Amino acid sequence: MRYKDSVESESAIVVPSAQPLVPERLAIALAYIACGLIWGTTWFAIRVCVGPGGYPPFMAGALRFSLATVVLGLIWVARPFKIGEFTPRNLIWIAITCLSSSAGFAMVYTAEKWISGGLAAIISSTAPLMMAVVATVSGTEKVSRSSLLGSFVALGGVMAIFQDSLHASSEQALGVGLLLVSVVVSQVNSALLRQHTQGLNPFVTTTLFSIVSGLTFWIASIAVEQRGLPVPPPLLPSFACAYLGIFGSVVAFLCYFYLLKKVRLMTLTTLVFYPPLIALGVDALWEKGFVAGPATYSGMAITLVGVAICLFGSRTSLEH
Repeated sequence: MRYKDSVESESAIVVPSAQPLVPERLAIALAYIACGLIWGTTWFAIRVCVGPGGYPPFMAGALRFSLATVVLGLIWVARPFKIGEFTPRNLIWIAITCLSSSAGFAMVYTAEKWISGGLAAIISSTAPLMMAVVATVSGTEKVSRSSLLGSFVALGGVMAIFQDSLHASSEQALGVGLLLVSVVVSQVNSALLRQHTQGLNPFVTTTLFSIVSGLTFWIASIAVEQRGLPVPPPLLPSFACAYLGIFGSVVAFLCYFYLLKKVRLMTLTTLVFYPPLIALGVDALWEKGFVAGPATYSGMAITLVGVAICLFGSRTSLEH
């Protein structure tokens, strides 16, 4: 079965309609800014959600994506939208990427039990390295020399972080390792989603992602954590979970899937540069439970330099 509704003329970020709510270039810019700001603060929110006195990691993820599914369902009922064009093959690939993305999120939630949101954001900024490798191997896009050079500089910074974390504690080292694997998973997913979601409305992709992720996390929570919901629920972790569900999973993912259809993959990866700077600022204000050594901070600086070389060494613009 194939729907013939075209989505190429739709440019609304949240609830697409027959007439664009804003010009396409402005919609791209707003989506880009929203992703940067939200992703810069979600790292600390995850830390609050799963930190001392918070929820177990899998339960936290389950609550987040369940709330996101409810919000998306309410939007769906309040204002119908066009689904777009898809095939059973595309839906199978979307389901596979949703499951693997859930695994990636599980790694992030587990890792942030032991490391700060700012450090997690810095490690996630190695995405251009992973994307450069994925794009080169798959032939999706041609990668510049500056992208490859900057990516390997960033990798050197991450290795310095890992070595310092290994000296600090095995748990911190494990957290760094989990985050690196999650970055690989996310970049492979981005490449697959770009190939298989071009005909789908971003709202549909986001809804499917939330449903599959929520179910996956609930199954993992029941099977592994074997804990019921805390009564009464912890106040700050619950607020953090609500923020992650509404802004981190609904607003940011709608914007991300919209950008995935509109801009180049290497352009999209520039989003990894700004959230770490925001996350480090948030950590400076509120993070109290994580202490890093000089080598970690040096590695973080080297990583950001590498990312800057990768992203800004060659001119990249928001283009189709």
